[in-house]
Amino acid sequence: MPTVQLPAKLLETLIIADSPASLLQASRVIDELLTAAEQRGWIVVGLDTEWKPVFEKGTTSSTSILQVAWVEQCVFFDLIWLDRADIEIRAAGWTLINKLLSSPCLLKLGVGFQGDVIKMCKDYCHIAFEAS
Repeated sequence: MPTVQLPAKLLETLIIADSPASLLQASRVIDELLTAAEQRGWIVVGLDTEWKPVFEKGTTSSTSILQVAWVEQCVFFDLIWLDRADIEIRAAGWTLINKLLSSPCLLKLGVGFQGDVIKMCKDYCHIAFEAS
């Protein structure tokens, strides 16, 4: 199978939040994003979720990835890792996601993302945010 070499510059803008250190890094860039959005009035972000496809009727799998992207950065949240993390890390991660999704300064774009959010809320019942 062919492999793809991603440019180093692109890799510098990608954070995969799947450890305490990378979650802290994601928190920093999202705080910067929210500050910039408040200063400018708004910023556009793209959102999407992913989960393992299941082909058995009546069976679903949990949302596994939340992708958030804007001009300067892309963050992938590993939701399965986050939900299994220590309580303090889990609380910090879900608080960050809630803050991100409920910010009125972010114009959130994503095909079918409302359904993604509903699924995410069902999969992880501790997501409680005011959608904006």
